[in-house]
Amino acid sequence: LVAYGGFCASRFAPAISCPDANGYWAQGTLLAQEGRTWFEPENVVQYTGMHWLITEEGRYYSRYSAGLPVAIAAVVKTFGYRASVMLNPFFAVLALAGTYFLAKRLAGARWALLAPLFLAFNPTFARHALQNDSHMSIVCLLAWGLALLLAWSETGSLWRLFVGAVLLGAIPAIRYPEVLFGLGIGTFLIWRSLDKRRPWLHWLVGGTGAILPLIPLMIHNHRAFGAFWNTAYSLTNEQTGFGWGYFKDHVIQYLTALQGDGLGVVFALGVGAIGAMCAYRKRRAEGVLFLLLIVPITLLYMAYYWAPRMMGAGTMRFLLPTFVCYAAAATWALARLAPHVPRPALATAVSLLVGLYAVWGGVRCVQDTRRDVAQRRALARVTDTLEQHAAEDAVVVANSQLLQHLDFVGKWRLVESGELRGGRGGRRGPGRNLNA
Repeated sequence: LVAYGGFCASRFAPAISCPDANGYWAQGTLLAQEGRTWFEPENVVQYTGMHWLITEEGRYYSRYSAGLPVAIAAVVKTFGYRASVMLNPFFAVLALAGTYFLAKRLAGARWALLAPLFLAFNPTFARHALQNDSHMSIVCLLAWGLALLLAWSETGSLWRLFVGAVLLGAIPAIRYPEVLFGLGIGTFLIWRSLDKRRPWLHWLVGGTGAILPLIPLMIHNHRAFGAFWNTAYSLTNEQTGFGWGYFKDHVIQYLTALQGDGLGVVFALGVGAIGAMCAYRKRRAEGVLFLLLIVPITLLYMAYYWAPRMMGAGTMRFLLPTFVCYAAAATWALARLAPHVPRPALATAVSLLVGLYAVWGGVRCVQDTRRDVAQRRALARVTDTLEQHAAEDAVVVANSQLLQHLDFVGKWRLVESGELRGGRGGRRGPGRNLNA
């Protein structure tokens, strides 16, 4: 954990570098400064990020849920905007710890050390530990939520169930599609409650914990979009981005990417392990849990228009939370095989597995994060210069890549250079809803 924290710190720069990050971090700054998640532009040339959508009332909302921006706002309010950029590295280190405790419930303390290693050397995990999007917070919540859920299933501890349910219930408040995780979690809760005294009490505690984080979100969405079940996506035609035709085109690409850019050798090991868990009576509930966490969300994104052929490594971010399940299941399988394999052979096999994975992933982690780090450090230097020489509330004219970061900083009035040339500015750019 210390080593991974050091890796993230060595690549830290207090800047954001992609449009998705603006949808979360600029929303968090707005919430910290104004106490609301929407704004009305001062004039027609004001910069607005591509992920901000306009309502009939003329208010702009980020298409992304306000769950993560609440945490961003708390950090911005307490420690400043620079500290909020450390949230994802913080979530990454916590996710590794949560994955260890999850695997410990399945494989014991020693073997469980492999599970966080499988994540730490994973290139997709490393990229999103340093990028500013919502995926790492989901990984963290899922890892700790599952660890507490398995601890409850063994001990019957209601407080573990409640805290785990709160963490797992917060996941759809950050990313809406991950509500599909509820299928596996709900099935596991009901299954493991049946052998306990007063199972209805466990259902009540788990359900109450899960709904608590969603209540503020539903109230917010009701006020913003007219109904508690509506989201900012109701302002777009996002639902047309899913279809059977996309699924047929992408299914093989996704399976290939999972074995390549995604998990490497851990994918096949994890799939076999989950199948074995489902066949093993003592761990069947956990196997079904992992299966129902992985399969629905994977099928959903296979049917999404954003295809691996457009961005092979990038699409793996959608499935990043499921990597926790693959890693934990693979660790369990190795622990189960260990007593049946001679020690020299076992030590050689595990050393080769971890060594090859570390080389494959470690080199990729360094290479894949280098370019983004350079971009964010350049943005941070520009920001430092502006803070020294530009008064707050001054007008800054620049390109969209710089403005999406400065919008998060929240100190200046921003105009995209394309607007002054009569081109397509941020608010009229791609991703805008039809009302814009």
